[in-house]
Amino acid sequence: MSLDEDMVTYGPKVARLKYVNETDPTVPIEPYVLVPIGADWRDYRGEINKLGDCLVRSTSNVEGRGRVGFSGLFKSVNFDGSEKSVQQVLDSAQSEEVQRYAQIHGVTEPIKLGVFFHKKSESTQNWSMVRHPHRPEIIFVMGRPVNVRSDVSHNYVFDENTGGLTRTDDWGAQVTHPDGLQHYHLDSPPVEQINEAITNYKKTEAMPGFQDGFTRLMEFGLHPFSAYQWTPFREKEVADWTLRGWALDDFVIYPLSFGITPSDGVPLNLVRGIFGGLDVQFAVGAMRKEFSHLPLDEATEKLAERMGLNQVELPYARYLAKHDTTFIRGAHVAEVFGEISNSLSDRRNSLFHICFSYGYYGEDLDLLFPDSRALVLHGGLEFLSHNRFRAMQHYDYAMSGDQEVVTLKTGDRLRLFSDGRKAIITED
Repeated sequence: MSLDEDMVTYGPKVARLKYVNETDPTVPIEPYVLVPIGADWRDYRGEINKLGDCLVRSTSNVEGRGRVGFSGLFKSVNFDGSEKSVQQVLDSAQSEEVQRYAQIHGVTEPIKLGVFFHKKSESTQNWSMVRHPHRPEIIFVMGRPVNVRSDVSHNYVFDENTGGLTRTDDWGAQVTHPDGLQHYHLDSPPVEQINEAITNYKKTEAMPGFQDGFTRLMEFGLHPFSAYQWTPFREKEVADWTLRGWALDDFVIYPLSFGITPSDGVPLNLVRGIFGGLDVQFAVGAMRKEFSHLPLDEATEKLAERMGLNQVELPYARYLAKHDTTFIRGAHVAEVFGEISNSLSDRRNSLFHICFSYGYYGEDLDLLFPDSRALVLHGGLEFLSHNRFRAMQHYDYAMSGDQEVVTLKTGDRLRLFSDGRKAIITED
């Protein structure tokens, strides 16, 4: 069957895995057993048993399609031989996150979820890489040990102009100001297997079936190298104008930017994500304790005044007056952002600026404020992991950097300029 036919039979994610394996068998991929979506996996139990220790992984008619790909929303689990482990994967199609994601993106067709079985890799580290959609010489590489999810990832940028890797704790700074950071040749001991991964990545992205105009995320293991899957990221595009040499007053620069605006910029409303890192939580916690004896409305006003919030941002203060900042989590935060979103007259044309990105209170970023056209991730490392990867896909313009919009508040107007190499924000 062709790649297109396989996408219908097995789902896009599995079809790409099969396509790469059949197009170039030298790309290391662990053995697998494919089950057509809707077929009974138990009919394939004999083949599955031959795999030995394996995973039962999701595959769907909607998974891995363009920028609306449901990445990471369906489960994959260890296959213990029981129907229960398979059912865990199939049941994930009904999760709240999947339903919300489908609603946000207008996915109205029935979600058909199936499974396939993939022999476990012996790799000791999980990695991802993706080519910059606007700077074709740049490939981002991120990884960590398999069983150490709490570790901050190892982050590299491969520059084809120099042929070397740079390790960084700030994607944007490396891309724009690489001097002084730790550089490697691809044959040096810490990164020699990344060379193998990059070689295989470049082979697969050149395959005829992958010429769809997208850069593509490859997920893989190292020690030893083993490829897991390929997912479209964003459309390839190079600006016909540049921000080089711009000198403006009162502007904020973000050195990593996806999405290209017109040369005269895009006018947007600002939405400030007030809930920040631990330093912000401790400061607000001290203020909350100071006003805890006051009635809720009065405590809300006091907190808003002390935090420099405007009337649109009052839901932040009201939430913080009611809740211990140690427990700023999930659904409550989504409710606060929803209230603020509903108060904006033009919420679609907004820029959602958050000041802290890691594990953003247990709520996936692309589900928190989906109406915005633009997103700023303060920091923004690990954007190759599933929820931040979806966020960088979802928004028309997605940026990362350490600068904050300190002079503006929610509802204020700004103008965004992005040439795909960096972004600049000015007051409109």
